[in-house]
Amino acid sequence: MSKKFIIIVSLLSAVLIVFFGILPRYSEAVSLKDQEAAKTTELRQQESYLEEIKILSREIDSRAEGLKKTNTALPEESDLLSVLNFIVKSGSQNGIIVKNIGAILVNPLKDGSGLEEVSFDLSLIGSYPSFRNFLTSLEKSSRIISIEKVFINQEDSAEEGGAAITFGLKLKTLSY
Repeated sequence: MSKKFIIIVSLLSAVLIVFFGILPRYSEAVSLKDQEAAKTTELRQQESYLEEIKILSREIDSRAEGLKKTNTALPEESDLLSVLNFIVKSGSQNGIIVKNIGAILVNPLKDGSGLEEVSFDLSLIGSYPSFRNFLTSLEKSSRIISIEKVFINQEDSAEEGGAAITFGLKLKTLSY
């Protein structure tokens, strides 16, 4: 065989080896390197996101007491029975008797917040200092209870040997 033929065949073989053997592997290596860079970037973003979540979680944990008070102040369901139970207990602890529970109205607020306004009337009997202590206990409770109206009617009570006062309250509370 001639030298030219061997050189041409060798060059052609080298070109074919580069074209079909090395070049596809090189393209694949470049593609894998690009994928690795994209995955590394994605991993860094996820690590950053996870770190932000950890920071927020620690912040929420540090404010857990305040969130617990908010959940108590604004329960998710209108639990009127627990509010009335609290009022009766608070009244009895302060020397007030709950004589009557009047009309109970539940109205959604018009601001679109999902809150409901629950209002009701109470008739109470007791002394003025007991009533004042009762109102203070309502004010100090974690539940949001606002007093809309107060009515006072003094009656003579022969049974107690003194004057008993009848109080009327219109109360309002909020719930989700």
